[in-house]
Amino acid sequence: ERARAKQLFEKLSPREREVAQLVATGLPNKAVADRLGVSEQNIKIHRSNIYAKLALRSAVEIRSLLDSAGADEKKNPLITLQVLPEDVGGGDSS
Repeated sequence: ERARAKQLFEKLSPREREVAQLVATGLPNKAVADRLGVSEQNIKIHRSNIYAKLALRSAVEIRSLLDSAGADEKKNPLITLQVLPEDVGGGDSS
């Protein structure tokens, strides 16, 4: 299952991988956009592409795929993330 999950994750562009990992932490689109220095609309487009490429429908499913791929933030992060308090305060999560 891990190899299949990694193979699916590798279908994504490097930026889509970043977005997927941030979305999987539960951050709203605005916080992801602010973190990456892009517009919220850009994040919505990336999310749509991620869902289509991976045949997923939610951030929870992205998290599950990342867990299956071995993307444990403590032991084997795909990218290093730090959720800041201002990232989780308000904003639209869709």
